[in-house]
Amino acid sequence: LLRQADRQGADLLVSLYGGDGCLGAMRARVALGITTPVLTTTACAEARVIDQAGDDAQGWIFAGAGENTDSPDDELIRTMLAPALNVAPDQVDTASLGLGILGLIGAMSLAKFAYLIAEAGDEVTGAGLYQFMGASNQVDFWPSGPTKACGAAPNYPSICSFDFPVAEYRPGEGVRALTGLASVSALDHLP
Repeated sequence: LLRQADRQGADLLVSLYGGDGCLGAMRARVALGITTPVLTTTACAEARVIDQAGDDAQGWIFAGAGENTDSPDDELIRTMLAPALNVAPDQVDTASLGLGILGLIGAMSLAKFAYLIAEAGDEVTGAGLYQFMGASNQVDFWPSGPTKACGAAPNYPSICSFDFPVAEYRPGEGVRALTGLASVSALDHLP
């Protein structure tokens, strides 16, 4: 499949494999001598895949993957997710959580906003959350930020600015954040 996808000189290959499929595709790309970069999801950035693939993961770009860090926020997330994943907190690979972690942050942020609404003495409703997000351009997302600008599009107050991490594999370093990418605003393209 990789040879077929690259046969006409592609600029970029896109892989939607997960787990062992990622590992097989990484090894096949190297074995076939294909140098075209591959864009994929965080599923291919899992520690178990990278540990087995090693330098065969070079040239793969992981959308939604960040770096494992030792920040208090990452430690909180590891502690929360460890029981559900049935592993010790230090075995939770936050770099590979991708869109799942965005979902967790979104749900916990809504809970945080609901608490702030209730604390102000207002009723917590869907309309109240909608208004809260539309009225603030300095919303601190859970667990401790970063601050986001919501309400940038009046018809869509729940649209907030956010950073979507992109990572790459670096030999000897593992999966590391890919910096220097330009952001493109979708606001000018909303109906």
